[in-house]
Amino acid sequence: MLWFIDARAELDKGVRQDEARRVRAVIAELERNLTAASAQIQQLRQDAGHELRNSKFRLDRLEAMR
Repeated sequence: MLWFIDARAELDKGVRQDEARRVRAVIAELERNLTAASAQIQQLRQDAGHELRNSKFRLDRLEAMR
């Protein structure tokens, strides 16, 4: 039965790592959007700022679960 628990823990760790990679990619995209200079994307920049804070918080929680 211990092998099952170990296998489940490894699977959960892998899922968290995949999710962390995905969140990092989102963070990188949001940071690019925030640094864009175009006046047309002012709302996009504002939305990206909120989403960036949320994504960084989520990444912190995922990394804390390791």
